[in-house]
Amino acid sequence: MTIDRILDVLDSLVVATTQDQWVGRRRQTLSVAPLKLTAQLHDLPVIYVPEDKIEFSSWVPPPPFDVLSNNNILVTASFGRRIPQTCLRHFQRGRKLNVHPSLLPAYRGAAPIQHALLDGIGTTGTSIIEMEDGKGFDFGDIWAQQDLKIPPFSTYRSLEPELAKLGGRLLVQVLRQAKADANFAAIPQDHSLATKARLIKAEQSEIQWSSWDAERIERTHRAIGHQRPVFTTTPDKRRSRLQLLEMSVASENAQLPSLRVPGDAAYEPSDNSLRIKCANQTQLIVSVVKGENKSAVKVKEWWNGVPSVWLKDGVLKLGSSVPPP
Repeated sequence: MTIDRILDVLDSLVVATTQDQWVGRRRQTLSVAPLKLTAQLHDLPVIYVPEDKIEFSSWVPPPPFDVLSNNNILVTASFGRRIPQTCLRHFQRGRKLNVHPSLLPAYRGAAPIQHALLDGIGTTGTSIIEMEDGKGFDFGDIWAQQDLKIPPFSTYRSLEPELAKLGGRLLVQVLRQAKADANFAAIPQDHSLATKARLIKAEQSEIQWSSWDAERIERTHRAIGHQRPVFTTTPDKRRSRLQLLEMSVASENAQLPSLRVPGDAAYEPSDNSLRIKCANQTQLIVSVVKGENKSAVKVKEWWNGVPSVWLKDGVLKLGSSVPPP
């Protein structure tokens, strides 16, 4: 969606985002918000919201957005912070909209795309809702929704831009309909159907071989691997982490009979992969791994460096329950 396509519903557009920040070692790299770069590309004015939580909790937007006016509209998308009442009170109902990448009330929270993929559902979508203070995140009335079929083997990185485009188009439709139809109204959410999509935590990416089947591991990789690579541990004294970066589920006739219990792993020379026994009589095929404090490598290269003391009859035991040699 280009800026030109929304000029019929907006006279002007102002972008609110975060200040540039120095990041990295010794703070030598300047990080600029992607939204700011987009604004600069289209010669749009930019205002900055405070980073400090206390300061932001009482933030009032600058003129002309500091007075209640039917002319002003506030739109947020993936902002990640609760908009304070000191800001919301300057925008009338129907003029404070949030674009949320799920079919609310399903997947309220900070990680709706990840949780949709984790759950393996076939359809998700986008909602345009009213922002309401004091009710929590994503509780507002729904102005519009549109579903989206999740293609097989979708990842977060492949699904997120599709939902972003869908959300942009749906937002413009809502703005146009609100402008043309005085009776256009939002619909309350059915709170009894709400599900949560909490922030992804580090422990969610540690593979539990005895209870996770190969499909769950592969699905978890597609859902959160971009931010929390799925990992297991190797049988050294430090319990070093081993990230699994490329994988697929082995068909039943491709399974190795030498793998007896979940966490058993062996090198398969026919396709240079690591085969790992998972729960429910399933196996995982892994082609790229990353050792702790090391670069990602093909499995063949990594396996060549596996100490012989770790192996018994060519089988490696992975996971935190395995005693070190």
